[in-house]
Amino acid sequence: MDDFAVVKTYITRVEAEIGKTKLTSYKISSFIHADDAGGMRPLLRGAELMVNKEDYKKAKSILDNKSI
Repeated sequence: MDDFAVVKTYITRVEAEIGKTKLTSYKISSFIHADDAGGMRPLLRGAELMVNKEDYKKAKSILDNKSI
């Protein structure tokens, strides 16, 4: 996972899915990494939204609602 970076950590997987959808609309690939006991403990450690390191700055700007 050296090629990927955590662009944002969300409290729940649902919130991370919303962020992922937003990035997808800008054609930025991402995935969610969550240690939530298979969905049984959604608040265990949060959900990390991961992107390629090369997309990090643009993705961060999009998720933080800053101009890109």
